[in-house]
Amino acid sequence: MRFFQADSLDEAYKNMCEFLVLEGISTSRRNEQMKEQPNVFLTLTNPRHRVIQNPARNLSPSFLIGEFLWILSGSDDVSFISHYNTKMRRYSDDSLKMYGAYGKRLASQWNPLIEKLKVDPMTRQAVITILRPEDISTNTKDFPCNIALNFWCDSNRRLNLTTFVRSQDMFLGFPYDVFHWTLFQENVALSAGLKLGSYHH
Repeated sequence: MRFFQADSLDEAYKNMCEFLVLEGISTSRRNEQMKEQPNVFLTLTNPRHRVIQNPARNLSPSFLIGEFLWILSGSDDVSFISHYNTKMRRYSDDSLKMYGAYGKRLASQWNPLIEKLKVDPMTRQAVITILRPEDISTNTKDFPCNIALNFWCDSNRRLNLTTFVRSQDMFLGFPYDVFHWTLFQENVALSAGLKLGSYHH
């Protein structure tokens, strides 16, 4: 078990990648050699510092924003997201839809979540789920990596978010996922009249 804490994702990302290279367990998944480490926990004390600046990980600004808007729209349409990243088509089972699209799975949960937090900011029921029971028996190229979002408020009315992830590619998915969920966290806090707290992944 390993814990990382930083003010910015840029700082945390460098430390986490170094740890994975030096201490990661060599393994093979889907016929590819890689290093992995189970049970790694990240806390960002300032979720607004959500963009990696390190030139070694040259993020696509258009894909960062495009994927966020795609999730926000509630869409599972491949043509929408592939406009920003053509490689996304390879994860579609039918070249039309993304089976595990986060936006489609979360669209009906956002408003009830915000209302619950407005009524009782200290509730421990502000959890929205991405993983569905039927996923375990579904053969798909797009099995969700992020599986649940747990929003929780502290005594100072700061809204914190814990994202639960079953598997995470540190180079490809991780920088984008943290960007999206911290931005959603900030939007939920604003909508519910709360301060922004810390982010946990």
